Amino acid sequence: MIDWILRRFQREPDQAEIVYNAYISTFNTPTGQIVLQHLVNSVYATICYSKDQIEQAAHNGRRSVVHEILETIHLKSQETNGDT
Repeated sequence: MIDWILRRFQREPDQAEIVYNAYISTFNTPTGQIVLQHLVNSVYATICYSKDQIEQAAHNGRRSVVHEILETIHLKSQETNGDT
């Protein structure tokens, strides 16, 4: 797992752990849960119907940020629960 973190963030192991803990402490609060749910509902779980490629790329870029948050939180929760 630590090898994946190093490759993913290109930081020292302790720095990666700091980043993971920051994600968890941000999105594990009631306010963080509200923000995360809003991002999932308004960005991640939406479809871009535009035929404009720039708008499609922008939408996909926004979705990828939310996906990164979800992926990071999921990986940290798996690590905490012993599921790898």
